[in-house]
Amino acid sequence: MATASDREDVETAGRHIAQSLADLAPWLRGWGFVPLQLPADGFDDAERETLTADEGIYRCPDMESHILNAHRVRESRQALLDTGSLSTRDIARGRGCSLNTVQRQIQRSRRRNELVAVAVSGALRVPAVLLDDAFDVRTVWRPVIAVLREARLNDWAVWRWIARPNAGLSGRIAADLIETDAEHVYGAARRRMIQATS
Repeated sequence: MATASDREDVETAGRHIAQSLADLAPWLRGWGFVPLQLPADGFDDAERETLTADEGIYRCPDMESHILNAHRVRESRQALLDTGSLSTRDIARGRGCSLNTVQRQIQRSRRRNELVAVAVSGALRVPAVLLDDAFDVRTVWRPVIAVLREARLNDWAVWRWIARPNAGLSGRIAADLIETDAEHVYGAARRRMIQATS
């Protein structure tokens, strides 16, 4: 049977979980997930499952959906990384310049919404599809990325839009179409931006 101390622990854990989910909410929204709305002071009795002596933990029934979403985000990110990416070190070696120079160039290009780069294990990675054979930013992507950033997509979401099948392109992949039909890709990106901002 749960004691008063157990209930206090559950309430404290509920508050911590609620705060953690609130902190994650903008990130989850950027990936298209709608996080569970929890009260700031934890859970009330109607939202609590029974604390059982054999489990000794509190389980929120909706927490499973958040865990599933976290797994989906990780799988999605790994799938993107599997499409090919370059580290800043790789780009510096390919361009024959210093790592600091490349990092500054990437940051400048990101600020101008000309390039996306994602942090993986503390290091920036750039989608290979955005770079040409000399590891320079392919200019054909610049207007597409700028419009997608106007749609408030983060770097991971822009990369996913570019590298995965896309409803705005009838299930085709923007990276496969950019060279032959850049206007169509740009138009789909623009429709995505209008949809996100209206």
